[in-house]
Order: sequence, then C-alpha cells, then structure tokens
Amino acid sequence: MTTNSGAKGECQECNHWNNVHKSRVCRAPGCRVMWKRCQAPGGCTEEEFYKICKSCSDHPGAEPEW
Repeated sequence: MTTNSGAKGECQECNHWNNVHKSRVCRAPGCRVMWKRCQAPGGCTEEEFYKICKSCSDHPGAEPEW
C-alpha cells in the first residue's frame, strides 16, 4: 500500500512533501472543506504518527474517516 497521493509541492504545516498526505472531505453535511493528514513514512513527528495538517475550522469535530 502506498501513501503517494501524487500532489505536488511541500506542506506548509509539516514541511513533508504533499504526495505523502491523504485528503478527505469534511463529514459535516453540505461542507466541502478538505481535511489533510500527513502520512510520512515512519510518522510525521515524534508526538504524532499521523498529523492533521489542515482541518475544517467550522466543524472541528467532523474529522473524516481515514
């Protein structure tokens, strides 16, 4: 299984390449905001294996199922 999303560039939040991130739509009904989770091999940071790099500020509890 690969984490390569094909996205170009570097994440502004964690500085890993965007192609090691997964994006999903917010679970709130009608919301189209994309959440972004870092899935860098070996973990994103020492504190967080999977770091949420972008979330929905209107629906912070509506994290998608990854």
